[in-house]
Amino acid sequence: MDAHEYANLEQRLRSRGWTKDAAGTWTAPGKGGGDVLGPVEARPTERAKVEALDGGVKQRKASKGSVAVRVVLVSCRHRLSDDDAVAASLKPCRDAVAASLGIDDGDARVRFECSQARTDGDQGVLVKVEWCGENEK
Repeated sequence: MDAHEYANLEQRLRSRGWTKDAAGTWTAPGKGGGDVLGPVEARPTERAKVEALDGGVKQRKASKGSVAVRVVLVSCRHRLSDDDAVAASLKPCRDAVAASLGIDDGDARVRFECSQARTDGDQGVLVKVEWCGENEK
């Protein structure tokens, strides 16, 4: 999104009664902490290092099959695309969400689900992050 598109988005949000605080988080009108929009901050991921029995250092790997977080990405667009185009178009969003969680997007503890919905209104991406708990699939 370039500066012009961002300015248009800000103008549309303000015209609909949304307010922006000093941290850059937007709050819907009349909501006490309900609907909010905030910046997604990409941070570098760090993996814990553990000592191997032979004295070398190895990275700890995520356990296979234990999903702890489910991320649903819905692309809202005017024209629907085929499945592989939807997945490809949501890749930058997937990377940003993973980075904001402090993990790699290929981590086995996170399951990403991509879909799309047709809209005549504004286009964008809906992101839903759900905590599933340990060992849930």
